[in-house]
Order: sequence, then C-alpha cells, then structure tokens
Amino acid sequence: MSLKDKIVKDLTKRPQRLKQLKDKYGNEKKVTLIINTLQKKGKVSFSDGFYSLKEKETEISTIKNTANGVKCTLVKLSGNFGFAAPEDGTEDFFIPGRCLKGAMPRDVILVKQFETPRKEGSREGEVVEILEENNNFVGVCGRENGRLVCYPDIAPNTPVYIKKSADGGAKIGEKIAIVILERGKRHDDHRAGVSMRFGDADSAKRCAKAILYGAGIEKNFPQKVKAEAKRLENAAVSPEDMKGRLDLRKEVIFTIDAATTKDIDDAISAKRTANGYEVGVHIADVSHYVTECSALNAEAFKRGTSVYYADSVVPMLPRQLSNGICSLNPDVDR
Repeated sequence: MSLKDKIVKDLTKRPQRLKQLKDKYGNEKKVTLIINTLQKKGKVSFSDGFYSLKEKETEISTIKNTANGVKCTLVKLSGNFGFAAPEDGTEDFFIPGRCLKGAMPRDVILVKQFETPRKEGSREGEVVEILEENNNFVGVCGRENGRLVCYPDIAPNTPVYIKKSADGGAKIGEKIAIVILERGKRHDDHRAGVSMRFGDADSAKRCAKAILYGAGIEKNFPQKVKAEAKRLENAAVSPEDMKGRLDLRKEVIFTIDAATTKDIDDAISAKRTANGYEVGVHIADVSHYVTECSALNAEAFKRGTSVYYADSVVPMLPRQLSNGICSLNPDVDR
C-alpha cells in the first residue's frame, strides 16, 4: 500500500492532525505534500487543526458498523453526558455519563443504541468499546480533592488527575498540555502526566501558545521556507511583471492594518471624481511570488486556516471562570 493510500485510510477512521501523521510515517516532507495535494483536489478538508476526508471519499473506508454497535467519534463531553458522531454521518448519539466508560473527546468508540431511550424519539446509547484513544489534551492546571488536575479545554467539566510523579512542576493556574498515561473505566480513574507548561493561563500570550500547540501548529518556520522568503525580500517589479497589469504605484493606496501586522495582502484607495468618489480595493497577487510546489506554498497550506478556540466555558481555577477566548497574536499579552 502506498503512503498516500495509508494516509487516506487513516483519515477514513477519524480526523488527524498533520503532526500525528508525520509522527506515524516519519517522512515529513512527503506527508505534507500528500496532504496538500489531497486538500487542493478537494478530497480533504481542514478544521480546528484536524484534517479529515470529505464525505464523498469515505466510500473507501473498510470500517463498517457491526451488530455489536456503531463506530463513532466522541465529539462532546460534559460533566455527566456526551455526544458521539457516527462515521456514517447519521444523527449523533446521546450517551449518559454512566455509560461513557471513561471515553474522552476524539476517542473512536463503538456505541450500542438503547432499544428504549429515556426520551421518546431520541437516539441514545452506551459505549461498548473504545477502539482508538485520544490521550493528548491542552487545558488549565487546578486542584481537586487535594490533588493536581487538568481541566481540558475541550472538556472543562471533566478534570483529569495528574500523577505526582509526572506533574512536571506544574502550578495551579497554568496552561498545560497533558498525556493520559493510565486509562480507567471512569474519568476519575484516568491518570495523566504533564508534557508541556505554557505559563499563566490568564496571559493571552501564554494561552495563544497553548492553542497553537493543541492545534498541532508549529510556531517556527522550516529553514527552507525562510530561505525562499529571504530571496524575495528585495524583489523588484520588472518590465516583464508589468505585462497585462495596470500600474497604480503613483496612487495613494493604504492599508488599515496595525504596525505589528505580519500579513498585509490587501489595501484600499479613494479619490474624488467629477461624479463623486472612486474607491479601489487592491488585493495582493501572492501567487506571483509564492509559486506552486514551493516550500512557501506547502507551508502556507498548513497554516492557511484560522484556529478557532472556544468550547463554551473553560475553568481557570475552581470558582473562577473565563470565556475561553484568547488572542492568537503572540505579541499581545494582557
């Protein structure tokens, strides 16, 4: 089986981060190229840091529902219930807390539907098996019952206890990343270790770093990408570049971006005419410089989607709540 087929097969099972695929297959450049190609052809979509196969591609999946249950992904976990999304795209299952068997968000699970739901017409079930575990989470360090816990951003009402031997020196109120080291049959029985500390969870700068880490986005750029950008640093407009273009360099054209903005790709202009005003909207032709198959283009595909971070309410400390929205500008700290 080719690397492309292996990646497609993985994506039929569940959404994956690019980092997960790279860690699994090792060949970072080839994995990135395959994902970028699939995305460009419209076969793969990107959302919330995860790549997934579009619906029309799922027909190649070798996974089928069985008499024992329906294969799902746990997409929502609250304090005493969860929701699981079936792979076939049908209606989500409501799962009572006592029937979750310790399943965590983005776990791939087998769900058996109740013959008689508590609420008529609803689709309810129980977890009969956890097929694939998701053990990596970003959240806030707190304390419950005298022990350190992590309140995962994606499931803030389900604290995960941190092992004393693997707390990494984490302090209450810090933004942290954890790995679940031991799984139990209940959420209270899970034990985790701290894999990364980001600092004060009330700092937008620290929070932004945690969000990027949780979404699998690397802050630093590869050397090859930097080298390509450096070569374009003093790029001039040649007579060849002007062919088929209107020269507006003598016009007063301006942006409304802040001085710290790192991505300026549009601008506006305005001038008085005999009949009123003429307003111009000017969009940069980025593809003139960032060409197809270049390292810059491949990196842009990886980073070209906004990171959405908001999962209702995220506990910062017991009885102290935040709305869970953080600026993604690492230069902002408040």
